[in-house]
Amino acid sequence: MKNFKKIKRISLTIIGVIVGLIIASLLKEIISDVIAKKHISNQEEISFDKTLVHTVNQINSICPIMVDEETRMDNAVVLPNKTIQYNYTFVNLNEADFDNDIFQDYMLPKLINSIKTNPDVKIYKENKATIIYNYSDMNSKYLTRIIITPEMYLE
Repeated sequence: MKNFKKIKRISLTIIGVIVGLIIASLLKEIISDVIAKKHISNQEEISFDKTLVHTVNQINSICPIMVDEETRMDNAVVLPNKTIQYNYTFVNLNEADFDNDIFQDYMLPKLINSIKTNPDVKIYKENKATIIYNYSDMNSKYLTRIIITPEMYLE
């Protein structure tokens, strides 16, 4: 039984990485579209905060959305100080089966590396954004939060 739980946790972690990559690709398309439309319309610089707000509005227009069998993206929110938060639910996971330490130890380096190496999130790096990934269980009970600050991904 213990091995089953460990396998389930590792599977959820892998799913989380995949979710992050899917969201990064979605963001690239949305942000590029926002910037292109703004520059075509009046050639003015748009603030990063306005870009984030528009991006979040676009994401929320399609949420909730299943990103895989286990994970639903519920919404995204813009927070102060160049911060964006993505809220996810593990639809088949109960809080009792979740191991925060294993999840954090595995996901944090993967998410940081993804931000460092993925050109789709270049705009976050250029603007020194903080990215928060918030996770809940199938009963909407808070599980954990991963916060990625600019100091973590800028070298």
